[in-house]
Amino acid sequence: MPANQCVFLKMILITQLIGLSIFTNSYALVITNPQNGATFNEGDTITIKVEPSAEDPEIRVVVIRPPANSESCPILREAPYECQVTLIPGSFGEVSIGAIARTFSGVTLQAEHVNLSIRITATLLKLSVNDDQRTISPVVGNTRQLYVKGQYSDGIERSLVGFASGNTFETSDPDTATVDGEGVVTAVAPGEAVITVRNENLSLKIDVIVRSD
Repeated sequence: MPANQCVFLKMILITQLIGLSIFTNSYALVITNPQNGATFNEGDTITIKVEPSAEDPEIRVVVIRPPANSESCPILREAPYECQVTLIPGSFGEVSIGAIARTFSGVTLQAEHVNLSIRITATLLKLSVNDDQRTISPVVGNTRQLYVKGQYSDGIERSLVGFASGNTFETSDPDTATVDGEGVVTAVAPGEAVITVRNENLSLKIDVIVRSD
């Protein structure tokens, strides 16, 4: 089971066990490290620190939700409320960290999420689209998603999805087929077009044959 799912299940279990009755979004619980917007590399080990404000009653338990696809954090029952996680290679782009806490007075505190950027340090060696499919044949009015993967110098094949992936897409004939920044191809009119996928210094061409029916 992925680490982020395990942590989510932990949160649910804690809620059931200690009978959460009061919930506040005042964000009195604060993630003090890392800073929002910080950038790290895949494989880095980061220390996540959470602190309640001075006015809050004594904390009974804290659960930290680390970035998806990273190591999980243990349930914390005393200060300092912190844990170290390693950003596992393969998890890149925009990720977030969250935390909740339960006080002895029956209040649940939720920290405002901290967003991080994770960079790939390995070299991109090869691109593939839709498991090396080089031709697609959509019907006019239909769409097709181009799923791009990259083979890297560290031996890991990464799914390159979304704007953070670094992909760009270009069509040779927008009157026949268009493509957006997420790699969604829309068949406009019968004919043929070529979609070019680029990432770093590599490119790949996909033939599009638009059918009328």
